[in-house]
Amino acid sequence: MSDPRQSSNVLIISNDSAVVEAIVKNNNTDQKINARPSLQEALSDSSVFENNSIVIFDIATTENNVNKAIDQAIKLKQSDPTQVIMMVGDKEPLNEILKSSIQPMIFRAFNKPVSPNQLFLSFKSANSRHQELLEKRAAGEDISVIGPLENKSNVDLLAQERKNKPLVYAGIGAVVLAIVAYLFVGGNKDVQQTTVQISEPVQPTEVAVSEEQTNVNSQLNNLNQLASNALLDGRLISPEGNNALEYYDQALAVDPYDSIAYDGRKAVAAALRKSYNGLISDENFDEAFSALDKITSIEPLNPDNDQLRTDLENAVKEVTKKEQLASAKNKPAKATASKSVLAKINKAKTASSSALQAEQVLINQIKSSISSNNLIPPRSNNAFDLLSSSLRSKKISRNNSAPLLKSLSSKLLTQANSSFNRNDLDGTNNLISYVNRIDVSNPELATLRGKLNARKIANTNNQSNEEAARELAARRAAEEKSKSQARIIPAKIISRSTPRYPAAAEDNDIEGWVQVKFTVDTSGVPTNIAIAGAQPKGYFEDEAIKSVKKWRFSPARNQSTGEAVTSDLISTKLNFEL
Repeated sequence: MSDPRQSSNVLIISNDSAVVEAIVKNNNTDQKINARPSLQEALSDSSVFENNSIVIFDIATTENNVNKAIDQAIKLKQSDPTQVIMMVGDKEPLNEILKSSIQPMIFRAFNKPVSPNQLFLSFKSANSRHQELLEKRAAGEDISVIGPLENKSNVDLLAQERKNKPLVYAGIGAVVLAIVAYLFVGGNKDVQQTTVQISEPVQPTEVAVSEEQTNVNSQLNNLNQLASNALLDGRLISPEGNNALEYYDQALAVDPYDSIAYDGRKAVAAALRKSYNGLISDENFDEAFSALDKITSIEPLNPDNDQLRTDLENAVKEVTKKEQLASAKNKPAKATASKSVLAKINKAKTASSSALQAEQVLINQIKSSISSNNLIPPRSNNAFDLLSSSLRSKKISRNNSAPLLKSLSSKLLTQANSSFNRNDLDGTNNLISYVNRIDVSNPELATLRGKLNARKIANTNNQSNEEAARELAARRAAEEKSKSQARIIPAKIISRSTPRYPAAAEDNDIEGWVQVKFTVDTSGVPTNIAIAGAQPKGYFEDEAIKSVKKWRFSPARNQSTGEAVTSDLISTKLNFEL
């Protein structure tokens, strides 16, 4: 691994001027510090994350809302999982957050008032973590998996879990203590432990769990220290049980992502290469082969291995030839070269040849997947999974993987831009996440991420406007409904004329009735007069209508406002009797 970039920037997300001023003014590091008042403003400007390694997230930007702070921390980690998050805030809400399932993604946590020096002391280890994440992503590893071995989580799964259940707790007992140990004890001795404390009472069994986690970290430190001492003493691969390579391998068995052990194994390989020619010159062929075997196990696809193997083989053959000549002259020969060494070399050559052939098969398969646009999961044999698994298992060299990663990155970016143009923002975000793992420094990636974040914010604003319009329409409809459902005082009759008895009916001694329906307008005058029925028909209808037209009413009124309104339909029967 390369050295951490000490010049990486630091981003403060805080609307507390006292916090920002204290950190910026007292900055004694060589890192540039930027500040944004909210997560939304930070995400809307993708440039702030370029060459940025640490984010100091002040939960006061969420008004100490625990749920909101958790959601924003997840969103930040999803946006760029290489960022190392430190949290600052008031004790109580910070304690609540440290009980939740996002604890593994918080690198450090600090109570307010914040001591800038404490923050600065943790920068070195945070930068190392950031660089480690960059290299893992470049190797195709899924860095959305977070936390120590005992409590690994996946950021995307946490986000989904939050949607289903807003406040997800990891538990206040053993799991909480394990994670707190990770935050404040795990692997960073340069930070003073005067940060957040869990306020719940701790039972003795829970203390034991915390100590166990501390012991895991102590075990890692101890193994790496033993390995370092062995490396300095020249005990690279022997004696058995007390050599640098075995100690580094044991450390990686505890934590496969331990950067110290990873770099240490490379140092062992470099030291073995340096001593290799001397072993051959001294005709210590068995030791030379053992060294070559270890070098190959550390760096199986290093092209220099073939030359080392050839050098050993030629030396063994030369000595064997001298032995044969001495034997022919009946002279005693040194028994340094042996058939067993040559047999081991030939076996190693066969294994190396097989590895190179397998590598070429993988390269062709990956090229085929890229050319056919089978790029990412869930499709089988996709280029991303093939490259990732090959790099993790060291079945393909970095020299051969680099152009494949570049080709895959280019195709993914093309698809991501197409998705963006179709306004498929979820699809764009998914494709960006894959490019982010394999080609984080690509300037096109930063540009597209900025456009995506801007559109998301615009869509959010539009959605808010639409929701506001819908709420206004709903409120107006409710008002109209309420108005329409207001109690109406019915129209009341003021004057009523008696209808004239038709002569034809009177002459023939005919009696009957007429059913009339009508409404009363706001002036109290009957309107929309119609006949609903009559018995007998044809005698009394005209006189009934004439009579109703002369009636006068006090109009119907809205009880709440007193306003005159058109009445509901009125129906009445007029009787005609002699």
